[in-house]
Amino acid sequence: MRAMTDVVSELQYMNTPGNIRAVGIDLGGTKKESILLDAAGNVLARRRRPTPLADGYDGIAGEWGHISMDSNGAECYCGNRGCIETLISGSGVERTFLSEFGYQMSMNDIVAHARRGETRSVRIFDRFLEDFGRCVGGLISLLDPDAVVIGGGLSNIDEIYTVGIEQVKRYAFHDNLNTPVLKNRLGDSAGVFGAAWIGRSIL
Repeated sequence: MRAMTDVVSELQYMNTPGNIRAVGIDLGGTKKESILLDAAGNVLARRRRPTPLADGYDGIAGEWGHISMDSNGAECYCGNRGCIETLISGSGVERTFLSEFGYQMSMNDIVAHARRGETRSVRIFDRFLEDFGRCVGGLISLLDPDAVVIGGGLSNIDEIYTVGIEQVKRYAFHDNLNTPVLKNRLGDSAGVFGAAWIGRSIL
């Protein structure tokens, strides 16, 4: 739900035309969700169960976080291995650090230490940014949206919008990708504004 409300609020904030299609990604601590909407807040595809706004034969449209990217990767709670959620969620990155180096470090500390040049953190952080590019680039190749809006706690990592976007361009199926990857500009209020807009459109 957070991905939906973030992207709706961002589209309204940008005052985008009604025919735009945007993908919203909740890049949070534990969950990876995605949703495809138009600027009116009409849901074209989403995760979770079917609603009057969205459907899907089995009610899993937009369940992007559980696409397996690596059959030999870390085990996901869904039962598969190497899901997107294990690669670019905060908890997934933390588990990778623990598995490789034998002690725990929070995502915030991994980022901070990487910025200071600490070798182990640089290794994990660089992999996170490459995985971000691989996962989002694949999503863009599949849906070819007009914009991708990033929400959730990890959306505050500045390198996503520099190194991460370069990795998106590397992995997307396009020689000159122009799809904007945007940080939601309403911060923690984005979900509130988006929920209000969706509620207004339903009533």
